[in-house]
Formats: sequence, structure tokens, C-alpha cells
Amino acid sequence: MKRLYVGIVLGVKVCAWCAIDGKGLLISCGEFQTSEQMLIDSVKDLPGEVHVLVEECELSGWAYRALLPHAKTVTVCDPRRNAWVAKGQNKSDRVDAEKLAELLRMKSYSAVYNPEDEIMASLKKAVQQEIKISQALAKLKCVILSQFRREGVSYRGISAFTEKGRGTLLEAVSNDRNRSLILQNYRRVESLKEEKAVIRKMVRSFQADLSILSRLMQVPGVGPVSAARFVAFVQTPHRFSSKRKLWRYSKLGIVNRSSDGKSLGRQRLDWCASGVLKDVSRTVFMAALSCREENLFKRSYRRSLARTENPIHARLNTQRKILSVLMALWRDGADYNDDIDRA
Repeated sequence: MKRLYVGIVLGVKVCAWCAIDGKGLLISCGEFQTSEQMLIDSVKDLPGEVHVLVEECELSGWAYRALLPHAKTVTVCDPRRNAWVAKGQNKSDRVDAEKLAELLRMKSYSAVYNPEDEIMASLKKAVQQEIKISQALAKLKCVILSQFRREGVSYRGISAFTEKGRGTLLEAVSNDRNRSLILQNYRRVESLKEEKAVIRKMVRSFQADLSILSRLMQVPGVGPVSAARFVAFVQTPHRFSSKRKLWRYSKLGIVNRSSDGKSLGRQRLDWCASGVLKDVSRTVFMAALSCREENLFKRSYRRSLARTENPIHARLNTQRKILSVLMALWRDGADYNDDIDRA
């Protein structure tokens, strides 16, 4: 059967597609209104074994899951690596679709993982929403503290976000209009807190569908939020072939740059990855160290500290250990045992 390579440029209103054969010859191309049925129709009647490539965007997850039953393979690629598409002189959706098809034929792209399971996709959306609300809440609290500073009100030793502390600080603001502006931001804080409570309840509801969330919460320092964030951003225990690839994806991998055997700068952590998983490992690390009971991560930190004599390096090593343990438990389908080092 003839193999066909299809590139699809996704748009909110209109999508463009282009199909080429194994020699790079154009088979067909066109445009269609953005809808699931039109998307499926663009590939299902092509005469051959269809392989599809789309770029990562807001629509890519939807398109990926819609096309999976109707194509041999569906791949989502990283648009930041596709300079040939992004920086082309003659640029249009049809031209870009043909370039995507050619990149697929040459296997010259960087794949981005997308979940096949609708439950996993929904969990990731819920977790991302929870993270956005948490970030907005933290930013708004900083704005309120800044407003007090501009009014010459010191909040040192006073909690600005308790009922008593808020009243004390607001009384110190002499300008009525400025006090009203601060009160408005306090009301926004309360609204965001309510939204955060709702979305966290939704995230916890996934424990009924995903048993791995409850099993990960057996690990010292892992709570419902940390477990949900880890599962949402890893998606599958078989995604990474080694723990080092997981570390690199979590911004905990070490980058070595050299040319002709000469080092180009000092070693550093990889910046181009997911900061969420790094934050998860840091949160679990701090919680595990604050536990009264002895646990695997306390022992790991002490051993690393004795070996490196550097608290930062010891902490980073323990964070890598935490991610490796969580992945091993998920991969093996096992319960946590503090006496067994699985990583």
C-alpha cells in the first residue's frame, strides 16, 4: 500500500491540508471549515496508508484524538523547531501544510506528546486551570501588598490576608478612594479563592477514575495536588525510556555544551522543559523533610549531602530521586514501600 504524508495547518475557522507521496510528489491539497467531521473527511478517503503531522497549538489535542482512528499515525510536532515553516518567504496555510508533509516524510521534526485517553486530557486541562488560578491569586496578593507600600503602610509582622490583619492595614490608609481600590482587589482575592476551591475539588474527583493518584499519595510528601500535577504532565509511565529523560523534561537534567572537545561555559540545568514537574519535586522534597517520621527522601538527602557537601546539589539530587520513585511506582503498578529503593 502506498504511504501518504499529510500536513495539516489548524485554524479556528479554516484548516489547510496537503498530501504527498513517498517521493515528495504532491497528491492533493485543499482547505475546509474547522469541524471534526471535515477534519476526518480530509484524510479518511485518501488512497493509501495515511500518516499525519500537525503543529502543537490549542487545537492540536482535539485534532490528534479525532484523527487517531482514521490514520495510521498522527503526530504533533513542536512549532519552535520548524524554522523552515515559520520563517518561509512565501507563507500561506497551504504552503505551510505542504512543508509539514515534507517534514513528516523526512522525519525532520520534534514530536510533542499528546494523550490518547480523554480522561488524561481532561485531567491535564483541569490541572492547568488550577495552576493558572493559583498564579493569578499569588500575583494579585503581591499587587495588594504593593498598594499598601505606596500608601506608606507597613505590613511587617501583620498578615495582610486574614480578617484581622486586613482590617488593621485598611484603617491605616487615609485616602478613601485608595482604600476602596484595595478593597476591590481583596474582593477579587476572595473570588479567586472560591474558584481555586472548586477546581481543586474537580481535580480530586479524578481519583475515582485514576487509581494511580491514590497510590502516589502514599509517598511521603505527596498530596492530592502534587500527585495530580505529576500524572497530568507525565501522562503515561512509558513516555520516557530512562529516568534521565524524565529529569531533563522536568528541568533537572544537566546540560553540557562543548565544541571540539572544549567546554562552552559551565554545566547548568536544562531550561527548555516543564517547570511544573520541577515544582512538584521541590514541593514533595520540602514536605518529606518536614515529616516527623524517617523516610526514603530524608535518607537520600543526607547521603547526597555527605557526598557533595553542597546543600543545593543534594536537594537537586533528591528531587531527581523523588521523580524517579514516582515514575517507578506508576510503571510497576506497585504500592509505596519505604524500605525498598525502587529508583
